[in-house]
Amino acid sequence: NWVKQTQSELQSKYDDIKTKSFNAYRECYSDDKKTFALSVLEKYKDLSPVIFSIYNKKDYNKIIWKLCRPAYSKPFKIEV
Repeated sequence: NWVKQTQSELQSKYDDIKTKSFNAYRECYSDDKKTFALSVLEKYKDLSPVIFSIYNKKDYNKIIWKLCRPAYSKPFKIEV
């Protein structure tokens, strides 16, 4: 049904963003914060809030869920 499909799509999108963010974090990691920040902003601007949260050991879950937020849609339509 619509609810389970939407839940599955959102969870899949969440997992995808999380995986991409951790891979980007590993790729850009540097002990120098400025070097790290410049690298992230150059290559992964769209994921930068998540990546910076990982770097600073902060909770990134809410940020990822905000990125996953779907556009408004009606759950179903009953046609008579």
